[in-house]
Amino acid sequence: MNNFRAYISDLISLTKPPIISLLLVTATGAIFLASNGRPPLLITIYILIGGTLGAAGASVINNVIDRNIDKAMIRTSERAVPSRRITPRSALVYGILLNVFSFMLLNFTVNFISAFLTIFASLFYIFIYTIYLKPRTTQNIVIGGAAGCFPPVIAWVGITGYEGLLNLSPWFMFLIVFLWTPPHFWALGILMKDDYERANIPMLPVVHGMKRVTTEIFVYSILISLTVILFWFFSTLGLVFLVLSIINGLVYSGFCYKLLINRDRISARKSYLYSLLYLALIFLFIIIDTLI
Repeated sequence: MNNFRAYISDLISLTKPPIISLLLVTATGAIFLASNGRPPLLITIYILIGGTLGAAGASVINNVIDRNIDKAMIRTSERAVPSRRITPRSALVYGILLNVFSFMLLNFTVNFISAFLTIFASLFYIFIYTIYLKPRTTQNIVIGGAAGCFPPVIAWVGITGYEGLLNLSPWFMFLIVFLWTPPHFWALGILMKDDYERANIPMLPVVHGMKRVTTEIFVYSILISLTVILFWFFSTLGLVFLVLSIINGLVYSGFCYKLLINRDRISARKSYLYSLLYLALIFLFIIIDTLI
């Protein structure tokens, strides 16, 4: 029984639940905005389950492809695949099945466009980011991070259908997540610099050093805040969202500015941790505003 529980725990860990949780927050915010604060219950459940399965499948396959990299890094060496608790073949089949179930569920219960975008995001993450960009360029997370920006768009078209793609709001939400991704992962890169060097991954902190990466983190924090304001201007959101988001942005930029000045691990950790809260709050503010 204990072995079975451990195996199930490993299967769950392969899907990277913390990442999925944040993706679901961004999707939920989009659902509430697209439905003007009155999301249809069943469709919402189907969108979130389908999105979870798709993100989980992509993460599992990422574990398979990155198993040698993970083995070289202290932070990831005990993951289920590099430690051989789950074989690469079993994990690959598991990941493919999750993606298949995701596509089928979304296609039959929501619509084809949401299913298509979900599988597209998974394939982008697997082939463009994991296989091609990650081991080759310091801009890996900038370009490859686009895969994680799709949940708001997928959720939006799940509610509105194809015509929702013509609305600016889902694309602004896409852009917010896109601009958030590099400073978030670069702060982590500072904390795990030795690990990335050991695995020969060209993260920006490894290749260009603290001055360059802390400057870019701060610049990105400003760009995100400006994008959030533009998003508000072109959306139906009210002053509650605007005021709360400006305060949230100032706090995040403050952490990034301290990192720029101090260039130390303590500041990097604070920036990294608040970035998680920052993104979640942006989409929580969307939900709050639509309910008022």
